[in-house]
This record gives sequence, C-alpha cells and structure tokens, in this order.
Amino acid sequence: MEVLELNNSKGKLKLLFIALFFSFTAFMLSIGTAKAAPSVYKEGDILVTNDTQWGLGIFGHAGIVGRSADGNLYAVHIPGPNQPIQKITLAKWNSKYNKTEVWRHNNQTAAVQAGQKSMDFVRYYGSDTSYVAPYSLWSIAAYTYADKSETYCSKLVWQSYYYGSGLNLGWDPKGKGVISPYQLRGLQNMYKVAGSDSI
Repeated sequence: MEVLELNNSKGKLKLLFIALFFSFTAFMLSIGTAKAAPSVYKEGDILVTNDTQWGLGIFGHAGIVGRSADGNLYAVHIPGPNQPIQKITLAKWNSKYNKTEVWRHNNQTAAVQAGQKSMDFVRYYGSDTSYVAPYSLWSIAAYTYADKSETYCSKLVWQSYYYGSGLNLGWDPKGKGVISPYQLRGLQNMYKVAGSDSI
C-alpha cells in the first residue's frame, strides 16, 4: 500500500511539472506581442526589442523615436553592418520587431531634443545613399561612448540623448565599453509606456 501511494505521488509530481512546463511555455510565447498604438509614441522614446533574427535575440536591438520634417514620427536606428543610420515608419518597426518595449524619459524637453538629434544623425549619415554609416562593435572608436565616428544601435540612442540634450543616460562620455540594448531598459528617470516584460 505504501509503494502504491509513493508511485501515485511521483505520478502527481510528474504531472505537476509537465503542467508547469506547458504553462511557462505558453506564457513565454504570449508575452511581448502587443504592439503600441501610434498615439502612444513620443519623440525621444527608446525602443528595445529582442525580436531579432541575428543572434536569436540574445543581443537585442534598439532605436529611438524622432520627428521628421514632414511632421511624422519615425523609428531611428542603425540595423547593422554595411547599413546606414535610417528612419523607418513606426508601423514598419512594429512589423519587423514584433516584441518591443517603449521607454520614456521623465524630462520631455530632453526627450524631444534627443529625438531631434536622432534625425540629425539620419540627415548626416543617411542623406547620401553612397555613404554608409560607420557601424562597428570591434574598434576603439566604437567602444568610446562619445566618439561619433563609429556607432551601433544602442550607442546611437545614448548619443542622441547626450548630444541632443546634454543628458547622460548613465555612461561616462569619456569611458569605454559597449552599451547593450537591454541596458537601456529601466534607466533612472525613465518609465515603460508599452510592451510587456518580454525581453
């Protein structure tokens, strides 16, 4: 009788683990798929996603919202090597990067200035289609936060704030290192306005 009860307990435990596994899997598949409505976005919003093909989302990707001369808001980013800093519609960003968190700074004046600076980067690096913005993760210039000669997605976001408004999001401008897209989440004086805890 004791053996039967023990086996029965092991069976229940196994079923519990299976149920928990499938519940967790369903939860992971369901999070982060809600897209922000167009009215949610403001200049200077930081976009962070893990919905990338390259690196299976381990490294993530980041962009910033800027307002173009046409009055519309765009996502500004540098997609990767051999591609320029560019603006894309927010609808295209949402289509390409389904799982995105939107983070906003408390200082809206600084955020607007950062969004404007991101558009300056597009105009400077993206106006001549023969010129490719200097994307890099492998050089001293790329590792130096304030150096504008080479960049990558999350450094572009940091520099938009730093050079646009003078606001430092937390990295010493004279310092060296890599700013991960995921490090842009939950910074001081920032709050999340859209996206679930998906990344």
